[in-house]
Amino acid sequence: MTIISDESNFYPPVIDFRLGMILLNSHAIRAYAKPHNPSFFVTIQSAWESIQLLKFGTFFALMIFIQHPHQYIYVLLLPRDNLCPLNGYCLSFYGRILFNVKKRELNNRETKSETREQITDVRKPLSIEDTMIDLPDSEILPLSLAHSFWTWSAQGKVSPIPIKRAKGVYFWDVDGKRYLDFNAMTMCVNIGHGDERVINAIIQQAKELPYAGPPFATKPRAVLGDLLAQITPGNLDRFLFTLGGADANENAIKLARAFTGRHKILTRYRSYHGASAGAMAATGDPRRLAWEPNLMTGVVHFLDPYRYRSTMHRTNPDIPEEEFALDYLNHLEEILTYEGPETIAAILIESVTGTNGVIIPPEGYMQGVRALCDKYHILLIADEVMSGFGRTGKWFAVDHWNVVPDLMTMAKGLSSAYAPLGAVAIKPAVADYFKDRVFQSGLTYTAHPISLAAAIATINVMKEDHIVEWAAAMGPVLRRKLSD
Repeated sequence: MTIISDESNFYPPVIDFRLGMILLNSHAIRAYAKPHNPSFFVTIQSAWESIQLLKFGTFFALMIFIQHPHQYIYVLLLPRDNLCPLNGYCLSFYGRILFNVKKRELNNRETKSETREQITDVRKPLSIEDTMIDLPDSEILPLSLAHSFWTWSAQGKVSPIPIKRAKGVYFWDVDGKRYLDFNAMTMCVNIGHGDERVINAIIQQAKELPYAGPPFATKPRAVLGDLLAQITPGNLDRFLFTLGGADANENAIKLARAFTGRHKILTRYRSYHGASAGAMAATGDPRRLAWEPNLMTGVVHFLDPYRYRSTMHRTNPDIPEEEFALDYLNHLEEILTYEGPETIAAILIESVTGTNGVIIPPEGYMQGVRALCDKYHILLIADEVMSGFGRTGKWFAVDHWNVVPDLMTMAKGLSSAYAPLGAVAIKPAVADYFKDRVFQSGLTYTAHPISLAAAIATINVMKEDHIVEWAAAMGPVLRRKLSD
């Protein structure tokens, strides 16, 4: 790796990564340094990081200590002949500019003399009293309105409830008023608020390993993958972890397109798959219209089997369910034929439609969609972001029809919203396609340890408290009460 710095200007160094970067423990570098007699050229100290330039024979090492020398450090190996005078800015391991350093030049690179310079950052870290922890309740709403940009809202018309705490099925505003959280916030707090088992799991994970990059294997990644493989339908046993439902659906689409070599994605009109560009394009409801045509291409929509507003059966509302399902399957197959099955990568559907009417598919419909996908070698993607994790009395809604999709997306109830998390469950045949092929996608926070720990605890809570079984038992009760 070479750091090139312009001697006449204070510019961030240009970095050449041809020699790579090595992640070492400070004890390991000290063990190496002792017999090799390093010369310390520059030390830059702040409250957060310490940067040192050392000489090892024909190499220099730029060492960046995090918090204190007993933590992990990044070590950049620098060929001595390519080391230019250090000036301008020092680059921290985050890739941000840490702080401006006086222009310095190491005139004699071969010298055995030791040069040290220490610069102390005068910025004072915030004390606990300076943080939002002691923010008066009266300031929550005005500060939120002053600095937040609100989604799905005209900014001048938002009127949020300033909430302070939540427990079980209730939350309280800053005035102590209690609300029954019938909606589970955004249909996601499936186990209820404030479960200490999940909270403690998050705390323990934060203490042990708060973050690990995408390439690393971690205990929560191993445990959650195994847990999910036990509860997902069929042989869905590989998992791509995301941050939520929208990017889970987007990555499912990427997987389908890469695996099939086809471009088109079919989704239903009464559907919502997320607000990112790709997921919004897949969404069928009018929320996508504001952003067209600047969305992902290749999406074709088709009609839902919605008995209450069925275009096909306005004069025959009492048609038997099997015939009703067959008519909409014939409609779907006609769309497939017109679009060309050889151009279609996947059919993406919500197993039970959520915000567009809570539409439960008629008997035989999901099995029929699975059969059409098999007939035309099209992947089936089940969007279980809202309907998964017990909401229908099964772990996943597709379980009601014994249908195994090729890809299945999840979020919301996956962690019960105690931490952001989504996932794509993948069949082995699709996952194995990428054994020797690079999946050209990624996320900084994929498989975030804290989110995974929340999901592990959530699933265990659901098992311990028999939440899925309880939902199944209460479904008929609620239906009866609503019908009375």
